[in-house]
Amino acid sequence: MSLVTATAFQQSPAVQTRSFVALSALAVSDVDDDFLYQILVAFKSALSKANESNTMAIVSMLRCMCKIVPAIAEQSRYVSVLFWLAVALLQASHLGFYIEATWLLRITLENMEQQGLFKNNSVQAVLLEAREPLEEITSQLDEMLRLSFETSFSFSLSSIIFKGMRHTGLKASAEAALTTLLRVTSRAYSEHSGTSNGFRDFPCPEALGYFLALLPVSTTTKSYCKLLNNCSVDDSWVSDGGPSDSEEEELGIPRVTDAVLGIQDANTALLVASFAGTILVTAQGDDAETQMLYGLLSSLANSYPEIISITYVSMSLTILRSFLMLALYRYDTMQDRIKDTFANSSNAYIIRSVSNIFRVALQDPTRSGNTSTHHESTSTLGTVDENSTGPGRSHLNALDELAMQGLANNLTFLPLNRGHATKMINWIPTLVSLMITS
Repeated sequence: MSLVTATAFQQSPAVQTRSFVALSALAVSDVDDDFLYQILVAFKSALSKANESNTMAIVSMLRCMCKIVPAIAEQSRYVSVLFWLAVALLQASHLGFYIEATWLLRITLENMEQQGLFKNNSVQAVLLEAREPLEEITSQLDEMLRLSFETSFSFSLSSIIFKGMRHTGLKASAEAALTTLLRVTSRAYSEHSGTSNGFRDFPCPEALGYFLALLPVSTTTKSYCKLLNNCSVDDSWVSDGGPSDSEEEELGIPRVTDAVLGIQDANTALLVASFAGTILVTAQGDDAETQMLYGLLSSLANSYPEIISITYVSMSLTILRSFLMLALYRYDTMQDRIKDTFANSSNAYIIRSVSNIFRVALQDPTRSGNTSTHHESTSTLGTVDENSTGPGRSHLNALDELAMQGLANNLTFLPLNRGHATKMINWIPTLVSLMITS
């Protein structure tokens, strides 16, 4: 063990890579903070020298950290900050780190739960407290992505992780991380609310973002019931998680509504509509997933019409905005896009949901020609750039008030071989410096 440890902290990347692989296999118990400190110092040095095409040493160190976390002594000051290292690596959006970063996030969270760190406070409260010494750097990462963990921990983290759900090689890692976050957060919430031995009627508010992010892999009755069980929601009262009509029962596709999610305020509705729309844009033609998401947005339209008016019309331009432009302005080259979406669709439920969203959006009084200056900030067709394919001005303004503009954008991995990922890799050492000195 001493020989492996000595070689692991040598400067040669080739030696370090092999030594950290051996170290992860040998360090199975009583890993103290001094040892973790040495690993983090070596990790910082490797990061500062790495580039996007040469990350082997960094990946081997991350894998080593993941494997030794269960062996870390209780009350270690590094466990919670390792969670934020994982988050920072996910925010950096380099595809080569994604699997190890989600693994580190998941294993640190499980370790913290086993140590009982969430017995006296919520998951987000404990983790945000641990992040305070790192705010100098983590706040810069948040600002870069226009997300706020203080506003909504689960939506911010889900938005960062979700990009892996659309990648074949990363989907399993993304699902595992989101499921762990959902389970741990829900268990802690149940314990604090006195329902640890029973079930709730809807997901706890602190886990709502994770629940939504997992809908793409919960499109059957069986998988949806598993999702409900993971967040301690009672699924016995209905087989598919919510009220359904005969057609939905026949299709076997779960129905998600604002009532099923327990949405009780406009800010939560705004976050849900924004994130659901972002997921929908990347649904990749999955009819079941698309049906669930449009059903949710249609339900939100009935309960929170003002939210749908400022978000969904400007956000889901692939369907809704194109149709409105055709109906209200002119008949032009958008015709083909509309035909692809509507004329070729065989799912009557999706069409009904979208039609309901049309109806609610068009009934918005702020879209009339008599709109007063008091409502100038509200989204209208005239305030959205005709060629725009992103979120509208009022949508972004509403999210900006919550410091959550990034939720309306589909976060993706940085392009390879353009230098962007290298800049992010070389910036992370400043965070590691705070971790080892705070």
